[in-house]
Amino acid sequence: SRLASERDDMRGRVLTLAELELSYPLHFEYMFELSVARLFAPDLITSTRGRVLLSITDSNSYGKLAEYSDKSYTLYPTEEVQQYIDNKLSEVDTHIKANTLPECTPMQKGYIPPEYKIQRLSKSGTFTTVRGTKSHNIKDAHKFLLSDKVKPGDRIHTISLINTNCKVCEYNSICEENNKG
Repeated sequence: SRLASERDDMRGRVLTLAELELSYPLHFEYMFELSVARLFAPDLITSTRGRVLLSITDSNSYGKLAEYSDKSYTLYPTEEVQQYIDNKLSEVDTHIKANTLPECTPMQKGYIPPEYKIQRLSKSGTFTTVRGTKSHNIKDAHKFLLSDKVKPGDRIHTISLINTNCKVCEYNSICEENNKG
């Protein structure tokens, strides 16, 4: 059903919290926080579902307009949440003893995927982006280059992935993961 789908992978298998964190970090954040709240306040939170009120602000020439939406999530069983927390604490303890840092998740890094777009040489001699060709999938860019819409000189321009939080992380100077290369 659609209600359980946020916890299911494409084969219909329920994802563990660790799998959800890697595959769907935003859903993980909401579902985990709601599940932890239920773990610590079982008398107050008795439902197997939790709701999040989302406020989406859009800037335009008339000022900021907010739209509100709510999303309902299936909560994880308290035993699974407790096991996940215990595993994370054990991982942190191992890193403290080894004087290392744990590897950050894409969400923690503030991951913005690479962007691919087709650029075309204009009459003025500068490259401009072809409308409708921006994508986070390199295959889309290659499909355009193989289509009948391509013109001589068209090229794929890549904007590399960005880990926005790494720039402001207080551990950046000692992070081996971010300082590779």
